[in-house]
Amino acid sequence: MQFYCSKAAAEALETTHKGKVKSWLEAAPASKAAGPWVWQVHAIKLARQNVFIVMERETRFSMVFWGIKKGDGETLLKQFYARLVNLLLWINQDVNYLSEVDAVAAIERILERVQRYCFVAGVDRSAQTHINEVARECDYAFHMNGCLPNPEGEAAAFDMKINDTLRSVRGGDYFWPFEAFFCSWAREYAGATPAQCEELMQRFLQLHRAKSAIYGDNFIADEGWLPK
Repeated sequence: MQFYCSKAAAEALETTHKGKVKSWLEAAPASKAAGPWVWQVHAIKLARQNVFIVMERETRFSMVFWGIKKGDGETLLKQFYARLVNLLLWINQDVNYLSEVDAVAAIERILERVQRYCFVAGVDRSAQTHINEVARECDYAFHMNGCLPNPEGEAAAFDMKINDTLRSVRGGDYFWPFEAFFCSWAREYAGATPAQCEELMQRFLQLHRAKSAIYGDNFIADEGWLPK
C-alpha cells in the first residue's frame, strides 16, 4: 500500500520531541509495497481535531478518519484497514456478489499487504480536487451536527454516502466510487474475469434502480400525488 501525503497530511503525521522531528514519511516509495491501489492522504482541522481524508487515486474511493492524535500513524493505519474491510463486506452484502467464504478469502489477501506500506510526499492534483470536495462535506456535516459521525457504524455510513457521489477522472465517463473500487477489489483480490466484472456492474445497476424506485415512491407520497 502506498500513501501519498499532502503537506497538511505530512505535518499531521509529524511529532517533535526535544527539537527532533519524527515523521512517518519516507524519502521515496518502496517498490515492494506497490499494489493495485495508490492512496492520497490529506488532513484538515475541525474543532482543533485532525481529520484525515484518504482517497484511492483512480477509483476516488474515500474514507474519513478523525480524532487521531498528531503523529499517530499507527492508529490511522489500524482504522484505515478496519474501515476498508467493513466497507467492502458491506457493499458485498448489498450487491450479493461473493459468498461469505470467498469474501473473507479476498479480504485476507488484502491483509497480507498490511506489513508492506509506505507514506511519501506527493499530491495528485486531480484527486486533490475531489478530496477538497470531501473536505467540504466534512465541514458541512460538522457544522450541521456539531460533530462528525461516531461510532464506527455511523462513520462507515458517512463514507458510503461520500462514495455514492458521481465522479469523473480527467474528463472521462462519470462513475460511482464505491462501484469502481469494489470492482477493482473483485478483480485484483477475488480473481474476477472481465465477464464477471460486467455481470457485477449489472448487479450495481439493479441496485441503483431499486434505490431510485424507493426514492421516487417516497417523493410522490410526500407530495400527495398518489392516486386515492
